[in-house]
Amino acid sequence: MSLLYVLLGSALGGLSRYLVMSFFPLSPLANLLVINVGGSFIFGLLYSLIGTNEWRMLIFVGFLGSFTTLSTLSFEVFSLLQNSRYLLALLYACGSLALSVIAVGVGMWVGRG
Repeated sequence: MSLLYVLLGSALGGLSRYLVMSFFPLSPLANLLVINVGGSFIFGLLYSLIGTNEWRMLIFVGFLGSFTTLSTLSFEVFSLLQNSRYLLALLYACGSLALSVIAVGVGMWVGRG
């Protein structure tokens, strides 16, 4: 049954990512940053609120696993490096990670009320 929750969550997460990118036509780097930081906030917000394994599979593994992505972040940073934009690559990689970690913490803080 967990597989169905992951499949459903993945479909919804991928669709949500597409919709965010369509409604907010920013640069690829800005879109990715918004998606990853927003997904991190949602993770932190819901982490303490979701207790059952089924919901965790649906939200964390399925939805957020499909909505956010490390592979795309890695690709964008690598592309910047290939184009000799070393400082931007470093700032973007470190900034994305730092903002995502902060967003998880803020989400957990908000989720606890």
